[in-house]
Amino acid sequence: MVLCFIFIEKSTSSEHVILQPSGPIDYSLSKLQSVSVIRLNGNNMSSPVPKSFANFSKLTVLQLSNCRLTGVFPNDIFQVPTLKLPDPVSNLKHLSTLDLSNCQFNGTLPTSLSELTQLVHLDLSINNFNGSLPCFNMSKNLNYLSIFYNDLTGVVSSTHWEGLVNLLSINLGDNFLSGSVPSSLFTLPSLQELTLSHNLFLGLLEQFPNATSSALRLIDLSLNKLQGPIPVSLFDLTRLEFLQLSSNQFNGTMQLDSLRKLQRLQTFGLSHNNVNVGATLNDDHGLPALPNMLNLLLASCNLREFPDLEGPFENLTSNLFSIDLHSNQLEGMAPIFMDYIVYLDYSSNRFSLLPPDIGKYIRFAFFLSLSNNSFQGKIHESFCNPSNLHMLDLSHNNFNGSIEECLEKRSSTLSVLSLSGNKLTGHVPDTFSGSCNLRFLDLNGNLLAGVIPKSLANCESLEVLNLRNNLLSDRFPCFLKDIPSLRVLVLRSTKLNGPIGCTNSTGNWKVLHIVDLASNNFNGTIPATVMKSWTAMAGDEKSGNLFVEMNVLRHPIPYKDLPIVLDKILVENFAKLLAPKPYSDVDHLFNYAFQTDQFGRTYMDSVTVVSKGSQMKLVKILSCFTYLELSSSHFEGPIPQEIMSMRAINVLNLSHNSLSNHIPQSLENLKQLESLDLSYNTLSGEIPAAITSLTFLSVLNLSFNHLVGKIPIGTQIQSFESYSFEGNEGLCGAPLAKNCSDRIQEPLQTPITASETHSSTDWSFLSAELGLTFGFGFVILPLMFWKRWRLWFNKHVDDFLYRMIPQLDIVYEKSGDRSYRTLIWKGR
Repeated sequence: MVLCFIFIEKSTSSEHVILQPSGPIDYSLSKLQSVSVIRLNGNNMSSPVPKSFANFSKLTVLQLSNCRLTGVFPNDIFQVPTLKLPDPVSNLKHLSTLDLSNCQFNGTLPTSLSELTQLVHLDLSINNFNGSLPCFNMSKNLNYLSIFYNDLTGVVSSTHWEGLVNLLSINLGDNFLSGSVPSSLFTLPSLQELTLSHNLFLGLLEQFPNATSSALRLIDLSLNKLQGPIPVSLFDLTRLEFLQLSSNQFNGTMQLDSLRKLQRLQTFGLSHNNVNVGATLNDDHGLPALPNMLNLLLASCNLREFPDLEGPFENLTSNLFSIDLHSNQLEGMAPIFMDYIVYLDYSSNRFSLLPPDIGKYIRFAFFLSLSNNSFQGKIHESFCNPSNLHMLDLSHNNFNGSIEECLEKRSSTLSVLSLSGNKLTGHVPDTFSGSCNLRFLDLNGNLLAGVIPKSLANCESLEVLNLRNNLLSDRFPCFLKDIPSLRVLVLRSTKLNGPIGCTNSTGNWKVLHIVDLASNNFNGTIPATVMKSWTAMAGDEKSGNLFVEMNVLRHPIPYKDLPIVLDKILVENFAKLLAPKPYSDVDHLFNYAFQTDQFGRTYMDSVTVVSKGSQMKLVKILSCFTYLELSSSHFEGPIPQEIMSMRAINVLNLSHNSLSNHIPQSLENLKQLESLDLSYNTLSGEIPAAITSLTFLSVLNLSFNHLVGKIPIGTQIQSFESYSFEGNEGLCGAPLAKNCSDRIQEPLQTPITASETHSSTDWSFLSAELGLTFGFGFVILPLMFWKRWRLWFNKHVDDFLYRMIPQLDIVYEKSGDRSYRTLIWKGR
């Protein structure tokens, strides 16, 4: 018996509708927006269910039995957030299959589930069920149990599984289950698949008996907190094909030789534990080592050597599909696997040598990361050979020379290209394909010169562009304005110049939410139209997540789980398919398997930003993180009001410019602001009291401006150090030591006659300047040759004169690309 039903229940009271009509449901029913109970059962409607039923936000009960309904039941009704599984489910004594997966049910699982004695197949996965796991030991016929991706808590008792001799598959992954893993799970006589990944299981994994007779072929315990040594009995499960232990706290030592008994093993994952993995191989009477191994995942395993590919491990070169050895201590020549290698991650090791013609060894590669090693020399053009290569990361090595043009010509297939942190020189080739599919381009930290290539505009799917720390000589890249997907733009320290405004605006950059243009020679005002067009910063545009909108499992995947989830998807869905396939089929498989937004690794969407006074690498660029960095340029004029409309902004840095006028009162709109730096400008007036409403603010720097008055009082503001306000001689109050009651009153201004305005102006100014010069000359003259100190000294002398002589005023003048401030006599 297979049952599909819906029952919606809620405890609140509201209007009830009990109808006994005949014929279609009247449209006027949809107007009863406060209705909570609808009972229409037993009526001859002979019509479809109205889609408007999904709009009853207070609906708690819907009964439609025996109504002769027609058509397709509206799926939206299943999305009502108050859906619950009814406790009377135990009345269904003969129920054998219950599948309520991906229905967004919530609430606790009814304990009456334990009374379904005829249950064979139970799938409650991808819902929001919470509470503890019911006991199923009365369902003796149960062979499939899946409750993964819910919110279950509590321990899993060994009594849950007593007598379940027919159980073939258990999947409790992606919950919050805790306690130890019952060893009885490993001894269920028919069990073939056990998935407990991404929970809170902890403690030792106990040894279990009779491992050699077990039917287990898949075990996934990844992303838990399991400790202690890996039990030896796991390596006696001779039928095992998939063993994933990554991201736990296992310790001790393990030799790869331990896997020799598992002749069927196709996937082994031990990444991110505290285990020291050794590559020692003992003679085992000619038994082949890992003959079926397709996926070997040994990241962060303290590996110091890898087995010689000759002899017992030579079969790896023909079978291996993916290998992850990142974050180990491997050195020398990087091992290369021929034929069907698709996923290769050697990042964060000490490798220094590559085969001279590496391309012929990776002709099917999809993912290749050699970052953070010691490779040197030119980037070999054979890197362009793999026709399926989507992700190439050669960053943070010692590669030199120019960028191979063929890499950019490969942009029709490449989605991620990272060459950052090398010593690359020359121009960036202007050879991006007309069918460019590039989404992530990182060239930061090189010695690249010239201009930003115009053909980059062909990359209409570009999301991240990072050219930071190069020697470019160009202007703001307005030619990229028609790329609507751009989310991250980092041009810091690239020697770009000119204004940042574009003739035809940048209105297509609606999802742009990280912008770093600092330490350049940009000038002019900050264009209000450009700021207004970046609507993601205002919180008006849903930015989505970079590269991680995976639909393979029909539900969102937490980013931190992506490497593990992707490994499983690759292994279970494609590894077996790919190995025996001829080259002509590979491209088709990848086009199917890796559609847009179905790939990702942590560094693929990372970027280094400067926040809270230090550099920080955003390993995951969340759409909710919004950052605007325009410091250390030559911007002038007032702060645009449009910046004060960026309600989603987290970090704002406009320091070291020539911005003037007041700090806008509308600063209070920036409720999400965590870091604000407006230092080293010429801002005047009082600090707006609204700044005290910014409760998330943890970094504030308003120093070295012309701010006056009392510092606003608020717990957040007074918690900052005094250096956040220094250099503003007109400020007083905590955290400054200067008390507002002790402020020197400025003398009243007196009218100036026309006869005084010229000659006395020059003389008074010169007299004050000469007096100061002779009075302090013996101290400051040697320091005048230090430019930084000289600028600081001149600024403070001007400030002193401005405060002490009421007839003086400060004006701002422009000469060429630079702005200067000058003291003149009022009325001049």
